[in-house]
Amino acid sequence: MDRTAPGTVELPDSYAKEAGSNNNKWMLLDQLAFDAINKNYEDVYESTDITKAYGATLDKFGQWLDQKRGQLNDPQYRFMLLKSQEEVTSSWPMARLRMILSASSCVMLSIAP
Repeated sequence: MDRTAPGTVELPDSYAKEAGSNNNKWMLLDQLAFDAINKNYEDVYESTDITKAYGATLDKFGQWLDQKRGQLNDPQYRFMLLKSQEEVTSSWPMARLRMILSASSCVMLSIAP
């Protein structure tokens, strides 16, 4: 029997560790909560990348690029935003692009007018 559940400390032998025990259920709930929090952190980190962002985060990118969503779903809107980003950035001088790209090491898309 494995006495150590992932993400938890080993319980002393005086505690019940069987699959149906309350201790095991609590350890499982703890692991599920930890996994959910970790998933939220990953989602927040990935939302800074326009190729992985979805929903309201894509809408925020659209506001920055002055591009309305209309009836487009996330993949269609993402494609439109990427094309819009190319058009906006292609008209900027290279010095401005270098400055923006160097200032946005954490954020994949940081466009200011």
